[in-house]
Amino acid sequence: MTESALLLREAFNESVNYMTWSFYSLITAYVSMAFYDRVEVKTRINNYLNKLLFVIAMSVFIPNMYFVSMVFSQKLGTAAGVASFIIGLLFMMLNSAPVITGIVQQRKD
Repeated sequence: MTESALLLREAFNESVNYMTWSFYSLITAYVSMAFYDRVEVKTRINNYLNKLLFVIAMSVFIPNMYFVSMVFSQKLGTAAGVASFIIGLLFMMLNSAPVITGIVQQRKD
């Protein structure tokens, strides 16, 4: 294997935990927004708890995505760090949408 392939493999191995936490926290943020929209009786405490859950989930998501980009940046350079952040963000959005759609549809039924 070439050196760049080994570095890429190391970067993926080191960043997988950050990506997992990012994915689950993004799903949690989406679910809190979806449940907020679906609730018929909106009380102050319900609004507060949904917003708090969203803020907590996003405060886990954003640093973990940053840590992923830092791993790639340290292993492969700054351009790889920026690219991994953009691609990772896109990856998270596209992969979490079907999960959320399924949860919301199941909740409707």
